[in-house]
Amino acid sequence: MNVIPLLAVLKSRYPQAELTVLTGPLTAGLMSDDSCVDRVITHQRNHNPWNWTKTAAALWREQFDLVVDLQSSRYSRWLAGSTRAAVRLGTRSGPFYTHRVKLDLTGKQTVELFRDILKPIGLHQAPLTKRFPQLDRCRESAAAILQSHGILEKPFAVLNPGHSPAWVTKRWPEEHWIRLGKTLVAQQIVPVVTGASSDKELADRIAEGIGPPGLSFAGKTDLNSLAGVLSLARVVISTDSGPMHMAAMVGGPVVALFGPTHPVTSGPFGDGHRVLHRRLPCSYCFKKECPTQHECLDLLSPAEVWNAVSDVLFTGDSQVMLPIVDPDSANRAA
Repeated sequence: MNVIPLLAVLKSRYPQAELTVLTGPLTAGLMSDDSCVDRVITHQRNHNPWNWTKTAAALWREQFDLVVDLQSSRYSRWLAGSTRAAVRLGTRSGPFYTHRVKLDLTGKQTVELFRDILKPIGLHQAPLTKRFPQLDRCRESAAAILQSHGILEKPFAVLNPGHSPAWVTKRWPEEHWIRLGKTLVAQQIVPVVTGASSDKELADRIAEGIGPPGLSFAGKTDLNSLAGVLSLARVVISTDSGPMHMAAMVGGPVVALFGPTHPVTSGPFGDGHRVLHRRLPCSYCFKKECPTQHECLDLLSPAEVWNAVSDVLFTGDSQVMLPIVDPDSANRAA
């Protein structure tokens, strides 16, 4: 998602150029919908050497003038080098790039770091704006889903508990999600739990634990309809994940829950978000398995998250924290 603002920057600088994006199958459709993109080449990364060789040969034949490798990984650098483009931008040393850019990670979000890679062509200070391909169409698709569940006209909040299966350290406890959802219900806000098909069991359990009117949309949305749902929500509460970045890009306020990753570099793009992070001696470990007690997220209470959510919903002032609502007592009073 963080590449989307860069596409507009490049297209604005080179309006007559054909802009080609190399991406994986998951985001190929999204890139194809982008008005800044002229062509998409899909590459599924795997351990099959023939798969890499086929893509590298195709890139070699294209005769690109400029290549920007935003990943600059040990894998992508070989694909960048195979293009033989006259100008190849990346962050690693070696023969893969014609221009190596050293990044200053201090206080910069990923989109800003991506922009810094464009320094050799003078675009490292170009303005960045939130954008998402075909957002109006995405909202129409989302509206149909919301209408079918009877909540199109109701205020709702998105709870996104999922993340890459490899990153178990990014999880926020299931019971915390449930308690937060009940607090939202007490405030007359419908909790909508999102996720991929792989998150369905988790999302269904959380929605069931919250009780009516909580809903699970996990596995029921594609990227476009999910973007629409995120853009129409009053607030999105999410762990560090692709949907979190998508929510920030479509314009909605995000309350982001961070554990092992960096809350600035990996945080949501833009203003108006709340990033919650408990700083510990082991912070920014970037480990996918926690060798200690996973205190960074386990000890982040539903009350703390609710304070941030209520700030977004009712005040818009990051210095004001509203009283915590006890959902159980609210339900008893009702």
